Amino acid sequence: MVRTLFARFQPVITVNCVRHGRVCVLKPLLIIMVCLLAYLGPSQALYAQDSLIRWETKRWRGGTVRAPVELDDGVLLGTYTNPVDGGTGVLCMRSKDGGRTWQRLSIIAQDPDPSADIGDGDFTLLSNGHILHSYRHNHYRGRPASERRYAIKVAISKDRGVSWKHHSTVMTSQGENAGLWASFIMETKSGNVQCYYDDEATPKQAGFERHQWARMKTWNAKASKWENPVTVSRAKNPGHLSRDGMCSVVELPGGRLICALESASTDAPITGVVRLVVSNDGGKTWSWADTERFVLYETRDKRYNAIAPWITLLSDGRLICVFVTDEDMPIPNDVSTGKRNEDLKYVISTDGGQSWSPRATLLDKAPIYLPGVMQLKHGPDAGMILCCYVNTRTGVMFTKRGKLAFEQSGAAIPTGDGDAHSYAKIELRDACSNGREVYLLNTGTQTLAVRVSKRWMAGDKQKMTTTVIVVRAGDKYAKRLGCSVRKIAGGTDRVFEWAVESATFR
Repeated sequence: MVRTLFARFQPVITVNCVRHGRVCVLKPLLIIMVCLLAYLGPSQALYAQDSLIRWETKRWRGGTVRAPVELDDGVLLGTYTNPVDGGTGVLCMRSKDGGRTWQRLSIIAQDPDPSADIGDGDFTLLSNGHILHSYRHNHYRGRPASERRYAIKVAISKDRGVSWKHHSTVMTSQGENAGLWASFIMETKSGNVQCYYDDEATPKQAGFERHQWARMKTWNAKASKWENPVTVSRAKNPGHLSRDGMCSVVELPGGRLICALESASTDAPITGVVRLVVSNDGGKTWSWADTERFVLYETRDKRYNAIAPWITLLSDGRLICVFVTDEDMPIPNDVSTGKRNEDLKYVISTDGGQSWSPRATLLDKAPIYLPGVMQLKHGPDAGMILCCYVNTRTGVMFTKRGKLAFEQSGAAIPTGDGDAHSYAKIELRDACSNGREVYLLNTGTQTLAVRVSKRWMAGDKQKMTTTVIVVRAGDKYAKRLGCSVRKIAGGTDRVFEWAVESATFR
């Protein structure tokens, strides 16, 4: 589960806890807009109104919170916390039909104490076929401060989730305001197994009482222990409150790691935002140490929250980040109560996390929590995108399924600082018809030859054209591409998406 600012709320099967995060969710627009967030470079694409993912109308009764793991034959494993034999257990659920139905498979871990705070974990499928599941195992409810104990543990299955046994303990702590919370586990392409987790104990020892940092350790198989602790995210300014955690991490081509996480705003009122940090050396160092953490999403009205993010890499190179927010509610949530009333939304990046679509789409009705997203790679449902979450009012889990409306011709991920692609930028300008004028800019100092794609939906089919445009450096040489929205027969609007596919210096 998660925790919000200074409050701690734990669900049983229902995952009722909260975390601190704050993100900027923009209200639905009638026209497309471009996101001009300057993080690692210029925006590469223009995002269409609500055509990025076409979600099925039906929602399926789910069997997992956050994102499941997919085995090599398309079988999915998910998990949630539930009472077991008078105590508390972490259940392993299985789906053989792409997330439509789920059945209980096994118990990953359990504690005879019904007040134990156990669960809120993550799966990873190792290259050797074994499955690891990280989770928290805490005892603090009803105990004096000196007797409160916290741990991040890992279980392993060598038979595709049928049975589990203890693998290792990542970290332990004890005392007041020394909690260890939501974990994320992954194996990098280089073979390193990393476990990310929320850590209150380390900042407390460093003199930052009631702060929380996102931390990570790496598994040393020869020594059979977790080592080399690294701070993945915290406020660069030591005077700002750090409440960073609930990490999910994606590895991009070239080994770059991108971590989306829940955080706290630095200005009053302190609310939840979604931030993003990156590592260019496989997780040894992270960007927060050099520059303030990038705000991936925060609410326009700063009294509201956006929390509980989950990020994943899609097959065409796009990134998708889901999260929950109370920004469309009449009044903000009071996070100290643990009562949730949040909608589920998402944003997409076509340029490796440098910019994000301003369109955040509601997937279901509030109150929603602990979302996760993934794309299937195997079996008859390959390509399907799954979004899993829990309704915190009823405790019922659901799975929503959808497909990309616009399939990219290739991953639109810049290869590095200073490459030609990084200087090509698509931008919205003056109003036209029902939309905005779309321009191609060259923000560098050399002439570019830019391959630009234009996509739209005609009925249920995607249409696309591409063209190569030569554009000289400087804003005055910007090329007009067209209007973002056009009226068609029947009085409906046709929405267009432009993207920079490639660029070379001339």
